[in-house]
Amino acid sequence: MTANKLIQNLNSNNIKKIKEALEKIGDLNYKEAITPIFSLIDSSKNTEIIDSAIWTLSRIASPDQLIKLLDNRNKDIILFTIEALGRMEAKEIAGHIRKFLNDKDAEIRAMATWTAGKIGDIDSYSKIIELLKFDKDPEVRSNAAWTLKKLNILGSFEVLKNISEKETDEMVLYNINDAIQTLEANYGSIEPILSSKFYHCKLETPDCKNLKRKTIKFIDQNISIEILIADNCDKAKICSLKIKLN
Repeated sequence: MTANKLIQNLNSNNIKKIKEALEKIGDLNYKEAITPIFSLIDSSKNTEIIDSAIWTLSRIASPDQLIKLLDNRNKDIILFTIEALGRMEAKEIAGHIRKFLNDKDAEIRAMATWTAGKIGDIDSYSKIIELLKFDKDPEVRSNAAWTLKKLNILGSFEVLKNISEKETDEMVLYNINDAIQTLEANYGSIEPILSSKFYHCKLETPDCKNLKRKTIKFIDQNISIEILIADNCDKAKICSLKIKLN
């Protein structure tokens, strides 16, 4: 079937026919269908079609084209787009995903957390820990634990250990323990070098984000050190310390 015929089928009143056309367009990598698919997403009110359309775009469009959908007010479109960008493992769009970690909708926070792990967004590390510690939604916390496993930062070990002692949700605990086991497998004996790569203040609460904080960086050819400082905090001045060997 030609590209033109498949594009024509996107205007069908038959949901099955539209979904079949979308799948075929993705299989054949028909990039000329990108604009018609965006139009389909804008006009459709059917969740199945929107999901299939965004999935097809993730196969034939670039991440830069796809992120335009994040400005849409439709929750399903945002959810499916965040998921699609995660499947694409598009690291360059990390900043566009990061803002959704603070979304008021738990489903969107959960999906953004998962995508942060898929694209390896190290800069979201502190926020992911905050979500694992304080978010009320178990899916968000579960995805946060999974993302810490994917980010593979040594300092996560102590955080995960401490949280595992308080967490009660079975799925969250499963992902926490899985992350701990993965870190142990990747780093070997963790305890002696636990704080040598990353330090995160154990006294942090959600209110800490309201503090005036500054970042200090030291970089040479061998090592990079990044320190987050809150001078007006009455609990601890150093919020986090990140060390990376160059």
